[in-house]
Amino acid sequence: MLLGLLGIAVGSFAVIVCATGFGAKTSVYTALSQKVDETIEKFDGGELSEGNAEYVIKLYKYIRVFYPQILGTGLTFGVLYLFINVLMLVGVVKSKPWLIIPWLVMTMVCLISQTTGALCYAIYIAFHGRLFDALSYFLLYCPILVLGLYLWLVVYSVQSDIKKQKIIVYDLRPLETNNAISGGENVPKDDPP
Repeated sequence: MLLGLLGIAVGSFAVIVCATGFGAKTSVYTALSQKVDETIEKFDGGELSEGNAEYVIKLYKYIRVFYPQILGTGLTFGVLYLFINVLMLVGVVKSKPWLIIPWLVMTMVCLISQTTGALCYAIYIAFHGRLFDALSYFLLYCPILVLGLYLWLVVYSVQSDIKKQKIIVYDLRPLETNNAISGGENVPKDDPP
């Protein structure tokens, strides 16, 4: 339940931040334009080399172009994450294991994609001659992966326990009554020894 509440808090925070980002779009564009102007001034003043200045200006321009897409993606995933955590919490509280499945699927997909991305980035760094940086980057990612797998296994265990509780049916009727109801023959009682 704590994990579900934490997920709801994170999802809500992401939705609020992205929604606020859409509201502050003009001020962000103004700030990006000011940063471009500052970079040009630093280049003219000799503080930045031409290559660095071009890189920074391109970065700010890309951020300006992709700002709505970044916020839209963040808002979509924030709403989805919020919804899936609410489903998981309801599934745990109401003992409905099928409501936990979307959380399990999304978390596993995220873990696989993050691990693939981290591995690809580490390989990319290694091919550029920085083997130690690549190794240390991937080793720093490993605790995040282990924590994610642990939390996934905890939720999977809860979901399995809920399924087992649903399957177990207690029949407290005596054996003769069970056989008579099911149409079977009455089993004679053995005499005690």
